[in-house]
Amino acid sequence: METARLPAVLFSQGLLVLAACSQEQKELMRVPSPDHATTAIVVQEIGGGAAISSTYYVYLLEGNGERAKPVFAATYCAGLSVGWQGPKTLLIDYHPHCHIRQFTNEWWNKGAGEKAQGATAEIILVRETDAIAPAP
Repeated sequence: METARLPAVLFSQGLLVLAACSQEQKELMRVPSPDHATTAIVVQEIGGGAAISSTYYVYLLEGNGERAKPVFAATYCAGLSVGWQGPKTLLIDYHPHCHIRQFTNEWWNKGAGEKAQGATAEIILVRETDAIAPAP
């Protein structure tokens, strides 16, 4: 009888391990450009256990389209914010303790890529200076 229970116990332990390692994504903000042609989305990915920081992503979408590859990814970056400076310039505000893992300064929507046009949006990183302690 004990051997019949072993697969069930192993299965339930496997589910616990998968649940502990699962990733949950939470949309923190959605900011359309002034002309509503592009939307910036900030997403927090939570998971990986207590010792792992959340990962923060910034995606750009054509209108309200689907997410593709992020233009920004960082850990230890709570308080991240985005805002538009005109219809084609996105500012990403971050604090000095962010660990930036991935960044691209230009983004093309499908139409611009197909028509060999310039970048649809420029992305600029803005480091918050008020969080930096002055040097002695």
